[in-house]
Amino acid sequence: MPSLRRRDVLKTGGAALAGSALLAGCSSSCPDSGYPTPEKRIDLGDSPVGPFGGAPSGSWPGLHADSANSGYTETGPPTEEVGLRWRTDLPLPDTDAGGLSASSPVVRGGTVAVADSARVHALDVTTGTPRWRSPSISPTTRDTLYEYEANTATPAVGSDGSVYVGTTDGVFALDGSDGRVSWRTDGLSGAGSPTVVGDTVYAAGEETLVALATSDGRERWRRSISWQASQDPPAVSDGTVVLPVDGATVGVDAASGEQRWRAEVDAHTYAVVADGTAFVGNGSGGLHAIDLANGEIAWTFSRGDYRELQTPVVTPDSIYVVEQPGEAGAATFALDRRDGKKPRSRWCSDVGSGAVVAATSDLAFGVVPTSGGPSSVQSIVAFTSDLGDALWALHGEREPSGWPTPPALLDGAMVATTRGGTVAAVGTQSTSGGGD
Repeated sequence: MPSLRRRDVLKTGGAALAGSALLAGCSSSCPDSGYPTPEKRIDLGDSPVGPFGGAPSGSWPGLHADSANSGYTETGPPTEEVGLRWRTDLPLPDTDAGGLSASSPVVRGGTVAVADSARVHALDVTTGTPRWRSPSISPTTRDTLYEYEANTATPAVGSDGSVYVGTTDGVFALDGSDGRVSWRTDGLSGAGSPTVVGDTVYAAGEETLVALATSDGRERWRRSISWQASQDPPAVSDGTVVLPVDGATVGVDAASGEQRWRAEVDAHTYAVVADGTAFVGNGSGGLHAIDLANGEIAWTFSRGDYRELQTPVVTPDSIYVVEQPGEAGAATFALDRRDGKKPRSRWCSDVGSGAVVAATSDLAFGVVPTSGGPSSVQSIVAFTSDLGDALWALHGEREPSGWPTPPALLDGAMVATTRGGTVAAVGTQSTSGGGD
């Protein structure tokens, strides 16, 4: 990780960043190199300092924070004096695939929900104490391309605490108080992570997009879509559902299911919607801004041909996007948003096989390797939003069971899971082991 002086150079977005985009080949266009070196390290094996004094405020009800897939919340974990508050190991299915199937966490109303290949687990966000386990419902599980992704579709939590889960053949709704099945729907093969907006659940399967009533699962509408294998949730904002399909990105009327527009952008990751614009990245080397009203491309940001841009995280001031240059390691770029104009690079960081997956006003969080070779460890690293310096990291383990997945951010806390089912909460360090 570059020093603060070098970060000042990268922050300018000038000759170093602009010139590097002209480099040929499969290397990253980011001049940064090397693994992040956080100022503070927290290990999953550390002794927890004790539960929170009360449930951290805020919520993270979906895989990418909200129905628009922004990956953003204004306030999150502290920038310093950070420690492990609690840790709980979930009893995952005793199979080769099931033992690595924990999803990313979601949090709402004081409850953490995590799925595996068989069921959903609920824990108390204050203490990590298990609250309930659902019956076996077979959440959708697929092999993932990237090490920072979870193998199992992440649940979504509604405003009343109900938990909605994409499964191998439909969507289940679970009672948030005890995990009992409230309703289920069939006929949606390989349903991914759902999106909840008001009284409607939106879920995409391999060839179908549906809208369901939260109360009883009644189908509001169903639409055929081209095959898509992503487990990411569709983005829903301003009455429009946006999702990538085979070879394009489409906008669908959230009330009727009618297609509003089709943009010929072969998106390789989920869409994010903010301020009337849908942001998607694709393999031709561009981050595209699509007008939510008509599907027209407003601008395209590129780091050069064949440098795939993925996993956008959008805040009021910034866009974080990951450049995947093919055979070389990835790099995250922090871009300044500029009132509807093409963004400008602020800083970049080598993230190896990882990505920045979430952000607050002060920090950007990446699931990235912090060492290489046989001792390579996947970690969740907190980067400063202004300069990209690594403040602290929650270190996972070398084995895939210890690889962390994208976390949930709350006011003063972060909740994370590993593929092997360890759930941990990070917050302000407290030697008293009690309240904050």
